[in-house]
Amino acid sequence: MTTGHFGHGYVPAARDWRESNPELMKKAVACVTIEHLAANEWVDNPERNEYKASGGFDWGVAYTPLRAEGGVFLDAVDGTEATRTYAFKPAGAYPGEGAGFWAAGIPALSYVPSPQYLFIAPAKNGGIEKLDRHRLHGEVTAFARAVAALDKMSKAEIRGGV
Repeated sequence: MTTGHFGHGYVPAARDWRESNPELMKKAVACVTIEHLAANEWVDNPERNEYKASGGFDWGVAYTPLRAEGGVFLDAVDGTEATRTYAFKPAGAYPGEGAGFWAAGIPALSYVPSPQYLFIAPAKNGGIEKLDRHRLHGEVTAFARAVAALDKMSKAEIRGGV
């Protein structure tokens, strides 16, 4: 499904999906949400009044309130091109498109890199030059692995350990 994130009402968002699929929500055992893939790091240099690539990948964080999802994510990303990625147990607010699933009691693994360029006016070409195909490959590989690992786990194993 599409999260419609940043679709600003033009594309259905995760909330629309949750509200229109109550029977699937009742059956859901886990949720994986993925945002902002393939991000290169771009930084401001105010002294030179420029905005340019740093030459590395932007950091990527996976919000994993339950220990099981954190382990699944870290195992899945290991050895991929998705470097500078971390699992983080949020305290308090849960960010991103996975928040509603977590609030509904569904264990969630939510990958939410936040590159600076998300917060500036979009480039004429949509910003495709800020993305890296190798990082994208690593992230897609990692999440294919994560979903496969979750699929092999019982509900109790997924929920095990906070």
